[in-house]
Amino acid sequence: MFNLPKETEYNSKLTKVDLLRNARLSDIAKKQLNNVVKEIRITNALKEGVTNLMEVEKVKEILILLITLKHKENIDKLILEMNRYIPYHTVCVVAFDNKYKSYVANKATSLSNENNAVVKKLYFSKWQKEIDLSFSSNNLKEIYDNYIKNHLKGLEDIEIKETNIEKVVEIHEEVQELKKKIERLNKLINKEPQYNKQIPFYKEKQELEERLNELIKY
Repeated sequence: MFNLPKETEYNSKLTKVDLLRNARLSDIAKKQLNNVVKEIRITNALKEGVTNLMEVEKVKEILILLITLKHKENIDKLILEMNRYIPYHTVCVVAFDNKYKSYVANKATSLSNENNAVVKKLYFSKWQKEIDLSFSSNNLKEIYDNYIKNHLKGLEDIEIKETNIEKVVEIHEEVQELKKKIERLNKLINKEPQYNKQIPFYKEKQELEERLNELIKY
């Protein structure tokens, strides 16, 4: 499943009872778990010793979770809190009506409790007919970092040479912010009928576009 090696198949059920008992879920997340989720299964486990995979920089294992829904509804809150509860690096794939949506978190082990994780940010894909989680590296950190990169919206067609995932995320956030500012300026330009009053907007837009071009060539 998900174009992963057969050796990584795990196929274990993660019960709602376990999550409700141990995960310290908020009321909203509990409601999503009880009312929207049909079943949660760990379909694959990528870990050291499996197909020559190596643990690197505290990425000990990558779990692939398949979350089947009763009906199509947003469960972002539940997935965020599940990622805090599960200390391993995790890719959650939500399934409904033969379509899939994947989630990956930029996360680290909690300093106060090594059995939990701190989630810096949660990224997700759009709904699609299939999810491809295939990999070519044997480095677990590189594999997980690539999963994060593949979920950064707006960077799909941009080649970034930077390999440090924190730097890539920083570039992504700045690119997104610049695009929002440029879009806002375009609206101001279209709204302003007098050309002389459009000039400051054009000037600011040009500066932002120059910075954007610098980033996408990074």
